[in-house]
Order: sequence, then C-alpha cells, then structure tokens
Amino acid sequence: MKHAGVYQEEDIRSKADRVRREQEKAGYRLSDEEYEEVLEYTDRKRILCSKPKDYFALLLEDEIRNKVVRETINAISMLHMAAAE
Repeated sequence: MKHAGVYQEEDIRSKADRVRREQEKAGYRLSDEEYEEVLEYTDRKRILCSKPKDYFALLLEDEIRNKVVRETINAISMLHMAAAE
C-alpha cells in the first residue's frame, strides 16, 4: 500500500518537481520510479522528524542526492566484488 503523502498536494508536488529539475541539472538523475520512491521516503522521514509540510522540498533536495550517491557507491562496490572473483 502506497503512502498518501503530502507530496500529492498540488503546491507541494510543484515544488518537489522543481527540486527534481534543479537536481537533474546538477547531475543527480533518477528514473520516475526512483523519484516516486524518494518522494515517499522523504515524506515518511519528514513525519518522523515532526517537520511541517513546507520542510518537504528542502528535505527532498538532500534525499535525491543521497539516493544517487548510495546507488553510485553500491554500483562501484559491485564492480569491485565482481573484479575480485
């Protein structure tokens, strides 16, 4: 079951999509599926941290970067493991 998050509100989604475009320009690209996962994760984190909904876009900026960095580290690790075999 999907989380019915604040990011589904039109004004928040508009800000979130703007953050995504800015992050893509900076080289942090996500597929649409990854982006939706990050939106859900970001909203769950916002709620757990007891932050207001206007904090979502700021947190999203960090979470997009974190996702891309984690995926890059994982890919490099997998390449190293494959090379070691």
